[in-house]
Amino acid sequence: MINQQLVDFIKQQLQAGLTKEKISSELLANGWNSQDVEEGFNTVTVSASTLPPAPTPVSNFSPININPVSFTQSEPQSQPTSVKIKSIFSKSIFLFALILFLLVGGISTYYFKDEIIKLPVIKDFFPNITALQDVPVQTVDTQTVTQTEQPDNINQNSSLSIYNDPNGLYSFSYPKEAEIEYNSSGIPSVYMRIRQWDSYPIIYILPDINDTMFSSIFTDKNKYTKSSFGSISTYPSYKYTDLSKDPSDVYSVTYVIDLGSYNNTKLSILFNLLSDTYILKEAEKIEEIVKSLVINKNNIVSMTNTLLVKLNAMQKMQKELGDNGIKDDLNNIRVSAEVYYNKSNSYAGFCASSDYENAKKGFTQPVTLSCKDSVTAFASSVVLSTGYWCVDNLGYSGTSKSLNTGPTCIK
Repeated sequence: MINQQLVDFIKQQLQAGLTKEKISSELLANGWNSQDVEEGFNTVTVSASTLPPAPTPVSNFSPININPVSFTQSEPQSQPTSVKIKSIFSKSIFLFALILFLLVGGISTYYFKDEIIKLPVIKDFFPNITALQDVPVQTVDTQTVTQTEQPDNINQNSSLSIYNDPNGLYSFSYPKEAEIEYNSSGIPSVYMRIRQWDSYPIIYILPDINDTMFSSIFTDKNKYTKSSFGSISTYPSYKYTDLSKDPSDVYSVTYVIDLGSYNNTKLSILFNLLSDTYILKEAEKIEEIVKSLVINKNNIVSMTNTLLVKLNAMQKMQKELGDNGIKDDLNNIRVSAEVYYNKSNSYAGFCASSDYENAKKGFTQPVTLSCKDSVTAFASSVVLSTGYWCVDNLGYSGTSKSLNTGPTCIK
């Protein structure tokens, strides 16, 4: 749908003498997409073609010649002195009033110039007087994000602001009432919430490497279907929706914009909407935000490399945390072995007992275990991401060369 205010703006700029390229560049820089800009120019062109032709100037027009009138100056007659004084006094009053008027007008113009320049008639003489406003927003990690407001002379009733990714990868329009926080501690992400919307939804926007973040969001693949969402700046986009009808479930919809593969690494951008209820109109609102996404193609490769570094560091930290959890779970097996010994006065048979099986259920992730026992000894080891870890009845808890093959740790 054609934006009339956009059309009016284009008309004003053309009348002011600006070229189509200059006007298009200014509009694109302030968040308007190329399709809307082109439709605006087409509308202006069609409107101009339907106007009645301008009156043809008269070619044989000639200015009127005014011949000077010759006259004979008569001898000045003498006037009474009172008449001369009155004439001089009247001229002085007129001259003083004129100077006072100009002085007051100049002072008023200076002090009220900001208001005067906004008058419609005056603004037509200064088409470039309106500048972009940059509003700094303090983010979570003390970084500053720039929100660029649309120029007043383009859309005076606009309720949108523009978010620019601090890494320069993308930008998008969003409702001014939204609360936005930027986090760069791990994978750089944007957290948005809009209190004014009915279900108070939460929206996450983040770049993704090889669908790592997407896989962590969608743990149950059977509950989601993939459907085409269209194309944003020629990049394929997909929409993933939670089909669960259980009212107790959280409604979720995720949009994936595929930016392609670089050095065998896939890069994409996720928009994930979480809401406590299924509200169709809010799903439509988030789609409008997604459709406004603009990708900076020049920063795709550098962003891919940056994310790879951060992802590797994050995965390393996760492995270390996971290994620490496995070590704690293995120590619980040793506690169960000691409980078994106190009941039987022997470790023999522990690795085949229900005590051992129940202790194995305490592991929070799949692991490879080895358990060996005898009458007087017991040992159990596990595979970590960085090697092997072993515990035994003598109180040892540490690294081992391999999985134990007997009731002792292989140190």
